[in-house]
Amino acid sequence: MAPPATTVLVLVALARGTAVFALLAALAAAVTRTMEMAQVTTLPVLLINRLHIGMRGPFRAH
Repeated sequence: MAPPATTVLVLVALARGTAVFALLAALAAAVTRTMEMAQVTTLPVLLINRLHIGMRGPFRAH
């Protein structure tokens, strides 16, 4: 498999994705009181993320 042509964009997307999930983790930690409820609090976000990935379909290179 060949490396992507725009490596900079891949690194930017990786950094942004990491920042988004770090902010979501901080928000969940501020809202929930126990570790058990943290799982319930983050479940909708993870399910929406998982469904969004499935709806886009496979990526096709041109």
